[in-house]
Amino acid sequence: REKEMCKTIPLGYIGLPSDAGDLVAFLASDASRYITGQAVNLDGGQCMEL
Repeated sequence: REKEMCKTIPLGYIGLPSDAGDLVAFLASDASRYITGQAVNLDGGQCMEL
């Protein structure tokens, strides 16, 4: 079942906890200081298919 799910994800793998952690670390850093009021999709590119 996991292999079938991965076929539907453009990046080809189910996200890892570290993927979410990396996003949180970026958003908490000065590098994201100009990002305000955004919803960030962390879905391996699945929203591109909508």
